[in-house]
Amino acid sequence: MGAPGPSLARRAVPLAAYWALGMAPFGLTLPYLGLYLRENAGLSGAQIGAVFAVTPAVGILMQPIWGALGDRSGLRARMLVVLSLGVGAGMLAFGRADGFAQILLASALLASFARALIPMLLSVSLPALEDHVHAFGWVRAFGTIGFGAAMFAFPSALAQFQAERGLVANERISEPGLGLLFPTAAALSLLAACVAMAIPNRGAVALRAHRGEWKVLLRNPRFLRVLAVCTIAFLCINGPMELFPIFVRERGGDLGTVRDMWLFMLVPEVALAAGLGTLSARLGARTLLAIGLAAGSARWLLTAAVPSLPGLHRRGARPQHRRAALRRCGRPTAASIHRAGVARHRGGRHRRHGVEPARGLAARERRRECSLLVRWRRRRRAAPAAAALAAGARAARFDGQRGRIGLVCRDDG
Repeated sequence: MGAPGPSLARRAVPLAAYWALGMAPFGLTLPYLGLYLRENAGLSGAQIGAVFAVTPAVGILMQPIWGALGDRSGLRARMLVVLSLGVGAGMLAFGRADGFAQILLASALLASFARALIPMLLSVSLPALEDHVHAFGWVRAFGTIGFGAAMFAFPSALAQFQAERGLVANERISEPGLGLLFPTAAALSLLAACVAMAIPNRGAVALRAHRGEWKVLLRNPRFLRVLAVCTIAFLCINGPMELFPIFVRERGGDLGTVRDMWLFMLVPEVALAAGLGTLSARLGARTLLAIGLAAGSARWLLTAAVPSLPGLHRRGARPQHRRAALRRCGRPTAASIHRAGVARHRGGRHRRHGVEPARGLAARERRRECSLLVRWRRRRRAAPAAAALAAGARAARFDGQRGRIGLVCRDDG
């Protein structure tokens, strides 16, 4: 080869920065988009499924086109600039879309760029770092870090945005203003496009393919086997990942719960990505692929098997549920419990529960838990009086001579 290429640091640092910023927008949409479509956009289950189905359908059509453009031109690193700008435009269009039809079109526009970004980024990263066995794993780990950082910071930013705008949750929308994720993701995509300009487009990254060279892949049995395995894997795993926030919300969770549960998935991914070079050398790519598929299957099977968010056993669930309700609803006083019991007989003059709902779960879930708590406390307080009344009833007898009921008081001591 001729002139020496850029140093490892010159190649790795811009790639690591782009991985972090390029994956950050997906750290906002993938964990929270389903909740936005369900509550803020008001789509039905079938409409949400259609929106999520459009994304891979458009990706199947657009990924080969972007791949052919990169292979024929050799400007793969510069393609990342175009793709990031397209992702930003798609995010802005998604945020401004109103109604199912517009959201569907915005989803198709976003998928046209977003679905090709990671394959193009891999086609740049792998040849750029091929001379160092651990470099790609370290750089790839920054993608998960950027994804997780955006996902972790967004609920706090949204809470501050809600407080400044005076947005309050209601029966239908648990997170008003959740559309803030779209302009935020667009801004991150713009930063990623700026960073992509610093990625060197030389050497193996700039290799060009000849016309019709892609047809060689169709005659490669190994490629066809990998393609079949990946197709089946994404068919079974990608759907639950996008519907996961709706799943958590239906079980009483909120935006913070979705974030915390995603963190448990991302922390192991950072460690595995950083050690990808060592693991692939010792276990092989085929074994790593099998382990990844098995881990993904186990994750969703366990998620479906857990009946509640804390994953409590049936015996210990009730007392802890009551203590959690006390923390969320505030500890009611005797007067508030009394008011809760007689509110319906006084024409609703008093509040039903006598306590102010705390922030956390949706209003409907909070009211249900507080109502259960009030009934439990009333039964607990009324138990001694009920026992004494039952004992008196058993001791009662009819005095026939005097024609009245006499109560015989017995001293149990």
